Amino acid sequence: MHLYTTGNIRNGEYLEMSEEIFFESQEDSVALTYRCAYEMNNLIYVGAAKTGSLTSDPMWRIKKRVFSGVNVIAVLYADGNPQFDNVWDNRESYSYS
Repeated sequence: MHLYTTGNIRNGEYLEMSEEIFFESQEDSVALTYRCAYEMNNLIYVGAAKTGSLTSDPMWRIKKRVFSGVNVIAVLYADGNPQFDNVWDNRESYSYS
């Protein structure tokens, strides 16, 4: 089960701590929708897509954060690139680099 709430980012900090959060912002004059997925209180996946995109649309840029203990040691992209061409619902099945 995923929980969705409206969220905000301030100074790079995610303010909500649910399993999955949803919020919108402007990036380069394009409205983007963001989704974040947590595992054991760690933010693992961050996805961005044009506002209005479904989570099943191949329009997402997905980042995966890799942890060592409590420290983030790497931020990797789905399919190894920052393109908006992935499906948020499939985030756990992609290879990241």
